Amino acid sequence: MRVGSNPPDLWIGIAYQSHLQELYGEIFIYFSLNLSLVMQPHTPR
Repeated sequence: MRVGSNPPDLWIGIAYQSHLQELYGEIFIYFSLNLSLVMQPHTPR
């Protein structure tokens, strides 16, 4: 497949997919941080 024959939809799909991966990465980091906070033994203040 030649480089010049790629339809623009393919590039849009690649950009959209990479954006989704970035978004899921942030959500995963957010939830893992919350889980680590929740899983810690709570020390009564």
